[in-house]
Amino acid sequence: PADKCLDATGNSSANGTRAQLWTCTGAANQKWTVA
Repeated sequence: PADKCLDATGNSSANGTRAQLWTCTGAANQKWTVA
C-alpha cells in the first residue's frame, strides 16, 4: 500500500506489541532498528 509504514500498535515498545500498516507520520513507533 502506498504511503503506509510498519507501525507499533498503541505507540508501545513492549514485547508482544502488535505491528500494523498505518499512514506514515514519522512518529517514534514507526522508526525501526534491525539488529
